[in-house]
Amino acid sequence: MKMAIETRIIGIVLLLVILFAAWAGPHIHGDSVSYYMMISSLAKDGDLVLDHKEAQRWDKEKFEAVPVGVYVRMDAAGNMRYAKPVIYPVVAAFFFLIFGRLGLAGLNGLLLGLCIVFSYLGLRRYLGRRVSLLIAAGFFLFSFVPAYISWVTPDIFLFFSCSLCIFLLSVNKPMACAFIIGLIAGEKITFLLMLIPLAGDLAAKNKIKQLLKALGFCSFGLILTILLTRYCLKTFFAYSDPKYILFGGAIPQSLEELRLRLVLAPSELADMRFNSPQLFSSNIVNFFTGRFSGILWYGFPAAVCILIYLWRRKSVPREQTSQGDSILLTAVILAVVLLVFRPLNYFGGIGFFGNRYFFIYPALLLPAAFKGIKKPLLIFLFFLPAVLVSSQVLVNSLNLNNWHKSSWRGKNVDGLAAHGCTMPLRYAGLEVNAVENLPLYSFKFFEGLTLYAPRGLKNGADKQIFLEGGQEAVFVLKNKEASLKLKTSAGEFVIRPVLVLADKVSKELRSFFYFKPGSDLKLISVIFADK
Repeated sequence: MKMAIETRIIGIVLLLVILFAAWAGPHIHGDSVSYYMMISSLAKDGDLVLDHKEAQRWDKEKFEAVPVGVYVRMDAAGNMRYAKPVIYPVVAAFFFLIFGRLGLAGLNGLLLGLCIVFSYLGLRRYLGRRVSLLIAAGFFLFSFVPAYISWVTPDIFLFFSCSLCIFLLSVNKPMACAFIIGLIAGEKITFLLMLIPLAGDLAAKNKIKQLLKALGFCSFGLILTILLTRYCLKTFFAYSDPKYILFGGAIPQSLEELRLRLVLAPSELADMRFNSPQLFSSNIVNFFTGRFSGILWYGFPAAVCILIYLWRRKSVPREQTSQGDSILLTAVILAVVLLVFRPLNYFGGIGFFGNRYFFIYPALLLPAAFKGIKKPLLIFLFFLPAVLVSSQVLVNSLNLNNWHKSSWRGKNVDGLAAHGCTMPLRYAGLEVNAVENLPLYSFKFFEGLTLYAPRGLKNGADKQIFLEGGQEAVFVLKNKEASLKLKTSAGEFVIRPVLVLADKVSKELRSFFYFKPGSDLKLISVIFADK
């Protein structure tokens, strides 16, 4: 009887989430274009080669945006293949083959539903059915995770993989967990950090031999992914150089046109490191409380669970404490990796809410923390404030096609001096490397110098600009290294570039300047302060 009720609950959860995902439908923008074409190529051609048939299909497919930014590899013979990891496309190709585009949304719904189910089953060891279901569902649905349900990218797949690994540990299946870790590490190499909770679990049980065996299973999974990548892409790692990006405004009509539109991808953006202690310290604050990626806003249920675990840690059995501590250590290490190695890109892309690189998020449910807890329903009630953020995140992610409309932007862009949650705007002083790709208001002072701002620009006579107090602005200067002197109604300011990039192909220099006035002022003129 109990098993029948459990099965019914699981079935209802999966059905509801899959139906929601099917209603939301897939969005094919940004990286989704690369993954979508890889899935389509695998399903229809059985390979990941860009040939004449592939180019013709590009012309027939109805994209929501033209396929720019698609990563491509080219070998010495001139053969072109996609340059994204293959595990997610291989899994998704089956659903695409059977159900078409709708199958991709259905797959994401299934994966998110399974995240909830695995967490529910983990909590059921300590709590009743209703409370377990409320906490498991609220943990995911009141966070940034559902915003990715419509994206044809591996993000939901990574969240699911993390949930699966933690569930396998909870039912004492460490070898299966290790194999999954190795397999998914081929999709996201930082997924190897999941070995830390695995090691913590086995070490707490004093199973050192099993730990060594688990490392072997992990290596086997990783080798399988590497071999699959080699077979599909003729390289051992999808992100290895050299690679190209497809640029241009229209869909290529032929393979020759596609080949002409390929541009060597500059490695500066992918290889960026923090360039100053000030930038790093600012990034730490932004990582936790940033209005478009702060984990405290967009992972609020996880923060609640962490606090509960730390509060009750002394009463948690040693075996479960070792696993819980190792999960928190994994989260800290991942945060450091993002802050140091992806400081200008960890937001995850234009318009994304929450940190999609934070794949460890499902593990932060920490089921062991709930053992013997009194009034567990209060935990769910503590999740409720997150609805204020998560509801707007979800609505904005589903209104993707409106983002670039000036009328919608004018209605939703005001009032962003503090955390506003009203627009999917990938913008901060730390993200200046991508500022020219944003749906921002811009003003060109002279050839080579452009001002970008998120809340609009009021133009006066003789190129005078009115900036509101606290309004962020970024200047982009091309082909010149210099400081800028801003002549304003509040006096003169000299600002130096926070970042200078050099394109390896065109050799073009781009200097980025960040400016945020404390009070309203008129920007009267801009000149070079030094050469």
